[in-house]
Amino acid sequence: MNVYRLNGKWMQFKGDLKQQWGKWINDDLRQIEGSLDKIIGQFQERDSKNYVRSVREHSDEKKN
Repeated sequence: MNVYRLNGKWMQFKGDLKQQWGKWINDDLRQIEGSLDKIIGQFQERDSKNYVRSVREHSDEKKN
């Protein structure tokens, strides 16, 4: 597991916590903020594969 994927999972976890906290204290904005963090984490986790692939391709081009 690379750092970018791990960071994406952390953002998703943090988003879940914010959503639950917002529900508990009845704060709609906190719930929305948690939803956005969760979505950002999902994109970051998914796009980490593309990022790592592009870095590898770039380093392979430099070697040749």
